[in-house]
Amino acid sequence: MDAREAIATAKRWIADIHADEDLRHVGLEEVRKTDDAWRITIGFSRPWDDPWVGPGASVRDRVLGRTYKVVTIDDRTGDVLSSEIREPAH
Repeated sequence: MDAREAIATAKRWIADIHADEDLRHVGLEEVRKTDDAWRITIGFSRPWDDPWVGPGASVRDRVLGRTYKVVTIDDRTGDVLSSEIREPAH
């Protein structure tokens, strides 16, 4: 499996397990390869992550919440082994 296949698998997995949550701004964040697996980090936002800041606020006043998930994929079989939350480093 190459990196592009692993990334596509991770994005499909995230879209599938969160199908009823109206994901937005889905994007690749990180790619890591170990000897036998890919660890692909996908970031996304959900509607409830979009803060309402009140009347008169500009778009710049809004801070969009984001979730990051690391999807681990077996390099040999292409099977998803796990999906876990990755806390962003601040």
